[in-house]
Formats: sequence, structure tokens, C-alpha cells
Amino acid sequence: MTEGAPPKRNVIGSVLSNKQVAENLRLMWVDAPGVSDQARVGQFAMLRCAPGPGDWDPLLRRPMTFCRFGRDLKRGSGLPPTAVSFLYNVVGRGTAWLARRAPGEPLDIVGPLGNGFRVPDDAKRLLCVAGGIGVAPFFSLADELAPRGVETVILYGAASARHIYAPEELPRGVTLVLATDDGSRGHKGFVTDLAPEHAARADLILACGPIGMFRTLARVVAERRIAAPVQALLESHMGCGLGVCWGCPVETTGGYKRVCTTGPCFDLRELVFDHDPWMAGRG
Repeated sequence: MTEGAPPKRNVIGSVLSNKQVAENLRLMWVDAPGVSDQARVGQFAMLRCAPGPGDWDPLLRRPMTFCRFGRDLKRGSGLPPTAVSFLYNVVGRGTAWLARRAPGEPLDIVGPLGNGFRVPDDAKRLLCVAGGIGVAPFFSLADELAPRGVETVILYGAASARHIYAPEELPRGVTLVLATDDGSRGHKGFVTDLAPEHAARADLILACGPIGMFRTLARVVAERRIAAPVQALLESHMGCGLGVCWGCPVETTGGYKRVCTTGPCFDLRELVFDHDPWMAGRG
């Protein structure tokens, strides 16, 4: 997982499956040669959510983080190595259109885009903090790291047990700690409540989730004087995903930067949390 985004591709993929996997949460597998071989953990794609070339409603593509790659799955999965998956909430017209796609239907994809997680070869103890849909990239991360023997702990927070996506899909050896807002599974409360207990042992912390989670995690890291680097994979509305429209800038200690091209992965300590509108979530 090296830094630097590979060349983007525009391909017409083919939907392999598209199933509901939790409350209001779906997993779509797409055969996407030309995208899959270049994609890395934490990168994303822009999906066109309109029927055909002459239909531009909705006008804008939807950004989706890669969840898993067929190339990393064991033989017998039934999925080609050129397959990629997207975990998404149905929250608007674009994702509602995606939810209606059936196996065999085409899907227009631009990707891979952005810069994802950077895990050094000498990393030994990894802490992942996931809020809601932010758990998506940690499945492909776990697939990659499992053969390397990296000690990986995933703290996964969701609204309730009904909103949790398939913990059994994680590779063996990964430690999963759950938190739910209503206490229906795991710790009752926010996933960041669990961070202090685990952060001190980690030599690298990766996080993906909503703005509130990042703000709290930044406070925990500062107050506990956590020395480990913390990489934050941002969720943001985007217009083009290519760095042209400047619709996704975030404030950092080095000025405003685009999530789509400089990110979506940033050093958490460089993010400025004085303003809320810069991060509204993907959908």
C-alpha cells in the first residue's frame, strides 16, 4: 500500500450481486477489470447513478470507498479477481438507484481515485476505528494484512445491532470490538469510548467515520499523548472526484486541501475541526 494514486480508469463494470446486509445497508459486488487491478485500500470510485448515456438525473456521480477486492479472497469465493465491492447506505436518489441494480446490469465507474491508507511494512500493532459505514475499507485492509501477521484490532461502532455488517466476514486473527448507541450489541455508547484502552498499544491508528468521531478521536489522542501516527480517511460530498470542481475542500493546518486528490486519507493531527460544513458524508 504505497502512497500516490495510480492512473484513474473509466470502465463499464457488470454488477455481480447487490444485497441488503444490514438495516438500510447494502453490499454491491461489481466486475470491474481495469479498476480492480489498480485499486488500493482506502481509495474510492465515482459511480454514475443514471440509466444511460442520455440521462443525467442525478447529474453527479456518487463517491464510494472500495470495501473488498476479489483478488484478496480465497479460492472458492465464486468471485473473479477483477471484482470490487462497495458497502453503502441507501440515503438518497443516487443510492436508491444503485439499490435497484440487478446482477448482469452495467455500472459506469471512474476510479480508482484519491490516496488511501499507508501501512508501513514494519507495522506490527494496528488499531482501526470505524464509525458506521466507515467500516468498509477495513475489510480489504484486514484481507491484505492477515497474511503478514499484523496484530489488528478493529473498533466498530454502529447505531444498533441491526446496523452492523457481517463481522464473521473478517479474516481470522482480527480482533473486533463492537459498540452500539443503544447497547444492543457490545459496548453501549460511542466507538471512541473504546479508543483510550487500545490506542496506547498501537504503533499505527487508522480511522474512518463521521466528523464527530474524528473530533473526539483527536481529543483522545491529544489528552492521552498518544505517540502513534493517526490516519483519517474522510467521508465527504464530492462534485467530480477529480480535483476540478473544488467541491470537497477541508481545512488543515497547511491550508485548505481537496479530499478527492490530496485525500481522502489525512493525518488526523493536521485537520482543523472549527467548522462543521466541510464534511457531510457520502451518499
